[in-house]
Amino acid sequence: MMTVEDLDKNNAPSSQRRYKVMVSSSVLDFEDQLDVLCSYLNTLGYDVLCSKEGTIVADTRLGNFDNCYKAVEDCDLFLGIIRPYTGSGKKGGKSVTFQEFETARKYNKPAWYIVDKRVQWASELCRSLVLRNKPLNMSQWITGMLSTYRKMAVRKEKKLPKVLDIFGPDNSRRFSEECFEMEKFVNQKDEYLPSDGKIINNWMQYCGNLLEMKTWIKTNFGNYEMIDSIVNEA
Repeated sequence: MMTVEDLDKNNAPSSQRRYKVMVSSSVLDFEDQLDVLCSYLNTLGYDVLCSKEGTIVADTRLGNFDNCYKAVEDCDLFLGIIRPYTGSGKKGGKSVTFQEFETARKYNKPAWYIVDKRVQWASELCRSLVLRNKPLNMSQWITGMLSTYRKMAVRKEKKLPKVLDIFGPDNSRRFSEECFEMEKFVNQKDEYLPSDGKIINNWMQYCGNLLEMKTWIKTNFGNYEMIDSIVNEA
């Protein structure tokens, strides 16, 4: 069976310089996977900018958030990852990850996005509730609903769907509703629709595990001819 690594035999970028890729993601429960993805991009020939990896310059004249925004401004390519947890660091009510997404769009950075499939599942559930005119706090309602679901599953000795791990074994975690806003932002829906009505083609790839993420990264960031063309046109 072929693995992602089998695809990497010819991994020298065609460009004469190493492009900078900004990887923007929350970190909670994603530390090891983020290490692997950043290392993999480096193997493909890119310089990775990621605060978790310590590869963002910390200008002491700037605050932490401003250093992150400066890294987005300086990058050639932007890779955003939307996860159930959007991070504790917030400014103006938004996580730094979301604001990095906005900064990438502000500077017209070529951008790609990976979305955790659990976000997709929760988003679809919430949309169905909205269609049923359920006036409630989605995060609280889903957490309560899952509590009932768990009790029923225990009584009937059934296993819970793995997707429910998003909430932790005892509902101790609540997904951030901001992940829905980030998904809408990338899709340019509702209030995020550009004023001129022109949709920017930012691809969102739904992934359920590390191999799926690496395969998708290889397919796109390993296409050096395409990357060279995109950067040269930006």
